[in-house]
Amino acid sequence: MSERQKVIVYFNSWAGQTAVTAELVGSTPRRYRVRWLEPTSRRPKGSVSLVPKGAVMPMFGEKLPW
Repeated sequence: MSERQKVIVYFNSWAGQTAVTAELVGSTPRRYRVRWLEPTSRRPKGSVSLVPKGAVMPMFGEKLPW
């Protein structure tokens, strides 16, 4: 996978649902490793995090590779 796949990560909180764009870097059996493409209050742009697979949706109608 030469070009990283862009995804949307959804977060639920008491204030509602938030969507943040990221790119898929890798996966584990239960989570995806993503690099954030936009900053939030807790995640600086370019940092890498693990997120649950159920919170990730592919952009542009593509399928997730793992």
